[in-house]
Amino acid sequence: MAVCKFLSSKAAVKGALEYITKREKTEAKLIGGKDCVPENAAKEFDAVKRMFGKSNGRQYYHIIQSFSPNDPVDFETAHQLGMQLAGYFPGFQCVVATHKDRKHIHNHIVMNSVSFQNGRMFHQTAAELEQVKEYVNRLCIEHGFSTTEAKASRHKWPEWKKKLRRLALYAMLHSHDKAEFIRIMGTQGYKLKWEDKYKYITFTTPEGNVCRNNKLFDERLLKGNLERYFELGGCYSLMAKDYQEYRTQPGEGFGGLYRLLDGLLGEPEQCYHQEHIHHSRNELEKMSALGMKASPGETFTVDDEDEEYEQYHGFNLTM
Repeated sequence: MAVCKFLSSKAAVKGALEYITKREKTEAKLIGGKDCVPENAAKEFDAVKRMFGKSNGRQYYHIIQSFSPNDPVDFETAHQLGMQLAGYFPGFQCVVATHKDRKHIHNHIVMNSVSFQNGRMFHQTAAELEQVKEYVNRLCIEHGFSTTEAKASRHKWPEWKKKLRRLALYAMLHSHDKAEFIRIMGTQGYKLKWEDKYKYITFTTPEGNVCRNNKLFDERLLKGNLERYFELGGCYSLMAKDYQEYRTQPGEGFGGLYRLLDGLLGEPEQCYHQEHIHHSRNELEKMSALGMKASPGETFTVDDEDEEYEQYHGFNLTM
């Protein structure tokens, strides 16, 4: 899903509103306001802040609600769901714009950071944010759309995710190439989006749950490792007499066939990779401007304009 972001300058509110309401991205009937008039929202946001003496600091929040390209969602329904999501935040003015310039339909919601009811600055705990995601999923289920997973630790995975990981490893163990891997997954009702132009493989379960391969936290299921595994024969390599020749040599990059095969034949829990904190290009630029540096566990991910964003669907809000 797209990374949401915030800026602190007053001009940034106007800029964000102008961006989400661009006519090349949406149209008038797909732009709505909750507790404000979209055309005058920047001034209304500022008036609330001045009334409560909270003109400094964080000015707004930017929420992106996306729908899978495989869902039969139309622009009007998507906009309706966006307005319903905005209604989840009582007391906070919102502008909702549904974008139609991509293969996937998505809503942008710009929300004032100060409540017009009591002057409270918007804040949510991580647990409360997960509740919002659950609410978004309920809206999607009501309309027959696929849902996105709520954040969970590796030790508290939902059963569908555990099943997906087990099946993917089984398919890998019994496949000699990519096509066979996809076929085996398909026999159990799983769909895969595995394309060269995308960095990740996206799985869709029979129940409509969507999950990227990197969110299975298993090095063996990373796209590059799967591709190398199949290039060298896949399951046939497990039975190869010359297995030793594939052992990783000093200096060889991560992902050697030896490590992959040992992982398949060894204990699964040894093959988890570190979950990274992802930042958009814009966020990294802002961090750099403020003299901040990303830690080794923080990496670059996609911007809203990135083609890879088309794989995303769900909800996100940067706190």
